[in-house]
Amino acid sequence: MADHLAALGIGSSSVEERQEQVRKILKASKPHSQRADSMTLRWQDPSGAALWIYVDQTGAMKSVQPHFSGGSRVLLELQAIVVRPELSPFDGGFLGLTQEGGSNPSLGGGFPMVFDAPDFPDVKDAFLQSKHDVELAAFAVELNVYESEDEFRGAQPDLKPLGVPAFLPAGMVAQAEGGEPTAHALMVGRVLETSLVKNQLTELDFVRIRMESPAGPLDLIVDPEMAGGLPAVGHIVQAGAWLSGRLAPEDDQK
Repeated sequence: MADHLAALGIGSSSVEERQEQVRKILKASKPHSQRADSMTLRWQDPSGAALWIYVDQTGAMKSVQPHFSGGSRVLLELQAIVVRPELSPFDGGFLGLTQEGGSNPSLGGGFPMVFDAPDFPDVKDAFLQSKHDVELAAFAVELNVYESEDEFRGAQPDLKPLGVPAFLPAGMVAQAEGGEPTAHALMVGRVLETSLVKNQLTELDFVRIRMESPAGPLDLIVDPEMAGGLPAVGHIVQAGAWLSGRLAPEDDQK
């Protein structure tokens, strides 16, 4: 299973090193919001790596939600709230509809997208059918890189060809089977930009790939061990990913 913290340059080879990282992160975290039974702390690194840390009245950590700040935004119309009580009261997200890039006329030109919100307790009452510029980050769970579209298609001769770019809300399979949709997607697109980013707190690197999607550019955050190097601009990326999204991140400055 992919480690979303490693995709942000948070990781260690020993228990002692991880404890030191946790200590530094907690020291650098700032209060974000307060509830009757819990508080949200937010840690933000200049690299864009971010964590929302939920603690109870005793100060014990109950949940940690990763995100990448400062990335691409997609205009989404919120369709439904997704809660995950089996995980924690702090876990949840939204089903949104893009405003472009779809092929089903009944969806008005868009396509569905499920994302988890790291600050879910603060935004879970957002009005449905309202439109938001959502700051999205896709954390790679699986990654394949091809030098050309022909190579991409040749690697999967038995599969129905996907367009380039393509976005499939794979996590909605669970909804079709009666459960809550997960925030997972299969994405295919050309590399628009790529960089190796240093987490300034841990001094560990992670990979940021800006790739095309039918609804516009998306940022794919990747553990360097999974990436195996930086893909070149124009290469085709096929990624299974978990999506994290924030509504109105500019409110952090108020």
